[in-house]
Amino acid sequence: MALAAVISAPAVRAGELDAVFNEFKNRPNVEYVKVPKWLVKLGGLSADIGAEPLAGKVEGVKVLSMSDASKADKARFDNRFSKAASSLDEMLRVNDGGDKVTILTRKDGDKYRNIYILATDSSQCTLVEISGKFTADDIREMVNKND
Repeated sequence: MALAAVISAPAVRAGELDAVFNEFKNRPNVEYVKVPKWLVKLGGLSADIGAEPLAGKVEGVKVLSMSDASKADKARFDNRFSKAASSLDEMLRVNDGGDKVTILTRKDGDKYRNIYILATDSSQCTLVEISGKFTADDIREMVNKND
């Protein structure tokens, strides 16, 4: 029984973030883009998002942009995201004059299955999910490359 809980825990956490994307993607003035694996491979999207170290390992990308969303939607998003992200590992947090970037990951064994990048400022909020199978070195190289 305990083993089943340990095995299903990563799936539950990923489902919580999927629920956040699903809840907000159809709200007014919210932009949502989902790039499937076949299109990532076809277009070499990894290089375009500044993630060359992840090239070939990216299985999908989702972007939720709330730059024009209502203050109520942004506040609800912040609350829902904070709850869903509480079980993720924080890799990096930067606060530069009101611009904030947080990088979170979901680990599955010795690989990271998802990288979540949350970027906010006074008027904008963008959440990016990069899914695949990444090592800690892949993520570190991506972060260092984009300093």
